[in-house]
Amino acid sequence: MRMSSVELPDDNEKSVSSASTSPCPSPKPHRLLPTNLYVVLYNFKSRHADELDLKAGYKLTVIDTSDPDWWRGKCLGRVGYFPSKYVAKVQPGERALQVTHNLQVADCTLLRDQIVIQIGEEVDGMVMIRCGDNRQGVCPVKYLTEQQQHQQQTALTKTDILASSRNFRISIPSSFRPLGMPTPTPMIVGGCAGRVVRRPRSMRNFTSLSRPLLIG
Repeated sequence: MRMSSVELPDDNEKSVSSASTSPCPSPKPHRLLPTNLYVVLYNFKSRHADELDLKAGYKLTVIDTSDPDWWRGKCLGRVGYFPSKYVAKVQPGERALQVTHNLQVADCTLLRDQIVIQIGEEVDGMVMIRCGDNRQGVCPVKYLTEQQQHQQQTALTKTDILASSRNFRISIPSSFRPLGMPTPTPMIVGGCAGRVVRRPRSMRNFTSLSRPLLIG
């Protein structure tokens, strides 16, 4: 079985190379991608504390696929759940790219900002790509770009700041008497005292997930 484009030597080859007295240093091994690496195809906004906020183009590793609809994974240091239909697997040697213009490629209609996966080497400015529904076609390289990891981290940091500001809470002790008020009045700014009753993950409503949106 071919696991990647990099072929590892068998035991015989290893023994020969290790016994060699050649002064030439051994070539550095290529870094292989994990087999559970996926790319996010569509934006996803978490609705529960144990879900991940994802943006199209993010890379993540899948940890648990026991639920066919909701997988568990790790993205940018965070672990949580996300819809399984919102990601596509990236095999070793493949690369996730973003479309920069609307265009037609074979049977695939590509939209601006859509995420596709490069599955072949560039030849004369053209590469073979795979869409999220596994359809393939040859696309000009000039209409494709690769998102950098620091862009993902910056976007996540902004999201964290907004989320923290929404959950910020200030409590004033009941013993404190504000100026001009006759009775001690505890003040709470922000937050919510109501309880949220959660349904099992398998019973969650997928209505909002049936038509995923591409990033704009």
